[in-house]
Amino acid sequence: MKISPWTYLLIGVLISIISFFMKLKFFIWLGIAMAVFGGISLFILRAKPKKEDPKYAQYAICPYCAATIRRTDKFCWKCGKKLRNI
Repeated sequence: MKISPWTYLLIGVLISIISFFMKLKFFIWLGIAMAVFGGISLFILRAKPKKEDPKYAQYAICPYCAATIRRTDKFCWKCGKKLRNI
């Protein structure tokens, strides 16, 4: 079971707050450590997926002259060469 970084962050903050009012120093530091770990894994370590823009998915590069062409073109508009299936 994978635990969300938000869970670590929330539990760490709750443990810190409760421990602060109960004067339990060890648990304050434990809560702070959990909150920091949750924050680091949430904002720094998480890999953000790259979204490919569908507007550019219909375009390709001509292998002969490097012009931008549509994937459905049969001939390059710039150099006039016949294109394979791109």
